[in-house]
Amino acid sequence: MPAGAGRARAGRPWHFRYSEDDAFAVGLACGGALEVFVQRVVPAEQPEIAAAVAATAAGESVALTRVVSGPSHLLGRTMLVRPDRTVAGTLDGADLDRWAAHEAGAC
Repeated sequence: MPAGAGRARAGRPWHFRYSEDDAFAVGLACGGALEVFVQRVVPAEQPEIAAAVAATAAGESVALTRVVSGPSHLLGRTMLVRPDRTVAGTLDGADLDRWAAHEAGAC
């Protein structure tokens, strides 16, 4: 397990990054960098995540968006976007929701 992963198990977000030099070793054959966000998930406490888990278990496609950096009042907010353009949850109730839904391919 990478160093720092215990933070995710403790419920605190954790970021790590693969450099371009390491990209090939982790399967990024064309190079580039990959940033991964790791966080402890408790579906009973996070209904949007529970819905995403249920949808994927049923073979449905969904996008799960989550604020991982930015203003503190938005951190951790989660929104599920379904292909039929319905959403569960909210990121900010306005522009950020519309932007995230668009980026998820729902609009």
